[in-house]
Amino acid sequence: MDRFLRLSVPLVLVLVVVLWLLYRTQMTATLTIMQVNERQSIQLASQTIDAIFGVLRDDALYLAEHSSLQEWLDIGDIWTRLHLTTDFFSFIRHRHLYDQISFLDENGQEVVHINWNDGQPIVVPAIQLRNKLEHRYVRDTLALNEKTILMSPFDLNIEHNAIEQPTKPTIRLNVPVFDSDGLKRGMVVLNYRGQRLLDRLRAIAEQNYGKLWLLNADGYWLMGSHSEMEWGFMYPERQTLRFDREYGEDIWSSMLRGPQHDQWMHEKGLFTYARIGPTKLRDNAEGEPWILVTQVPSAAIAASTARHARNLIIASMVLAPLLILLSGVITYHTGRRRQAEETQRQVKSRYQKLVNNLPVGVCRNTPDEKGRFLEVNPAMVDIFEAESIDQLLAHPFSELYCDPVDRKIFIDKVMRQGRVNGEEVRLKTLRGREFDAALTAVMKKDTTGEIYFDGIIEDISVRKEGERKIQQLNNSLRTRSKELEVINQELEAFSYSVSHDLRAPLRAIDGFSRTLLNEYSDRLDDKGRDRLRRVRTAAQRMADLIDDLLKLSRVTRTEIKWEPVDLTQLAKEVIEALRQDEPKRVVQFSVHSGMTAYGDARLLRVVMDNLLSNAWKFTNQRSEAIIEVGCNFDKKALTYFVRDNGAGFDMAYVSKLFGAFQRLHDAGEFPGSGIGLATVQRVIHKHSGCIWAKSAVDQGAIFYFTLNEKRSV
Repeated sequence: MDRFLRLSVPLVLVLVVVLWLLYRTQMTATLTIMQVNERQSIQLASQTIDAIFGVLRDDALYLAEHSSLQEWLDIGDIWTRLHLTTDFFSFIRHRHLYDQISFLDENGQEVVHINWNDGQPIVVPAIQLRNKLEHRYVRDTLALNEKTILMSPFDLNIEHNAIEQPTKPTIRLNVPVFDSDGLKRGMVVLNYRGQRLLDRLRAIAEQNYGKLWLLNADGYWLMGSHSEMEWGFMYPERQTLRFDREYGEDIWSSMLRGPQHDQWMHEKGLFTYARIGPTKLRDNAEGEPWILVTQVPSAAIAASTARHARNLIIASMVLAPLLILLSGVITYHTGRRRQAEETQRQVKSRYQKLVNNLPVGVCRNTPDEKGRFLEVNPAMVDIFEAESIDQLLAHPFSELYCDPVDRKIFIDKVMRQGRVNGEEVRLKTLRGREFDAALTAVMKKDTTGEIYFDGIIEDISVRKEGERKIQQLNNSLRTRSKELEVINQELEAFSYSVSHDLRAPLRAIDGFSRTLLNEYSDRLDDKGRDRLRRVRTAAQRMADLIDDLLKLSRVTRTEIKWEPVDLTQLAKEVIEALRQDEPKRVVQFSVHSGMTAYGDARLLRVVMDNLLSNAWKFTNQRSEAIIEVGCNFDKKALTYFVRDNGAGFDMAYVSKLFGAFQRLHDAGEFPGSGIGLATVQRVIHKHSGCIWAKSAVDQGAIFYFTLNEKRSV
């Protein structure tokens, strides 16, 4: 027994000591893992917010300096305002980050206001634009210097003095706008959809031991463990839901006024925090700080401690299971270490395999005078026509530049900027063959502080050759275009000359026929007089055709005089002329107001004259004739139209509609030369627009056309 005690007691004591040390190790490791995990969660959340605020800042400054906004500030007309509206509309539609974007002038009056509208952006009509000078954030923003951003508190969006439902967490960024002369002309306002930020933070919280919260400077939860504790400052019944009341003024005071970030154990658990805000994120943004907080409750830590304590008690009661357990723990930890090493080896192997299989050259080299290669992949051997990797590693990179100046410029740029993407240079292989290459390099430092470059080298000779061929083809195309332009001008001159020279013989035919009818009518029988009348009619019709040809020729040769044109007034003038020609006809006209375009007033008068004359002609057999002139604005372009309820036409023949001398109706029923729509088409094409039609037999027709889209209103 004595021996047993002498043997068992030391063994038990050793076992107890070992288990106690193991217990302490496990507790320390668990707590360390918790602490590291919580710090990493806070760091990741801070980086996420930092990245988002970087994007918001860049977007705000981008819009404040946008070319279309500067153009409107310089010119201030309706066209530049439309251009500004279109650019803001496109920005909010493609960015998916903002609930509202607006521009206010220096008096606080909204000039442009775009709403996200759940993914279907809308432009707020001018009549609904408001003056917001009474709001403090407007006055504060207009007092800022250039490229300074005022950020509003993170809160819920208010509509009509009530919290919008469903709730919309919103951050407003306000940046003053200066014109090209440096004068303050207004401000840009972006309402960031803050739910995106909260969703990102909740995704981080799911990987956490504890709870991840976002607090404002007053201690209210912007993101809490559940929705009922959030936005307390927005709801009267939640005003008491503040961090300092829940966890104590001492903790809150340390977070708000202590170090920027810290971690400590408290009777209520493990707290980790970081104080962040616009001042930290960007030095030119103004606003109150936020507090990111994680808490691992004391109960969770105690539960982890209890598990280890139970293991210690159970293990100390039974010697054999304890020894087995000890062996198992050692084996477990050894296995974990080996598994980590194997994982690291596999990752490194996969990375090396990936680099070796890349079709572009990957290398690491020094930026010194010789530029030694430290590492290269097999693609580098092929690019530089080396026999082996060792041969390439032994060859200085500096000698592979066709022009040493290019290398110096490239190295200076990388050292200055930190990285360079796609720099095009001329290199040469080990065999002396020159080729075009694109270099990408990133400056790095090793553990000793020595600088090296990690880079990618791509042989772009094929691409450059393709670009040269494309340039040659473009030059050839321009030459052919000029030749075709000369041919067209000669054809137009010929057409004009022929049309002009035919007028004199036709006048003679018509004149002599009229003389025969007037002076020799009594010597002719009825058949002879009928023949002369037919001759005169044909000659007059031929003269009309020649006149139309001359008009078509003039339209083709006319240089456009660009100016604002009131299409509404043009349409009304043509309608008045039609009414005077046939005062007894009853036609109901509808002309949209405010139709303005940018083009040649004389040529656009020709368009309106032909389209409305056709509508007037083809509604002649309608007891209730209706003609409408208007425009539609869609996402692509401003489209004008002329609609009637006349005879219409068969869409099977629409391809002939705009051809010269093409007619889709009988000349006896609807007279005309067939030149009008051809003339209209040429005018529209000269205005960089297009024209098309839709119709059905006996159901009327509608002619659509567009003009210079960027300058039409």
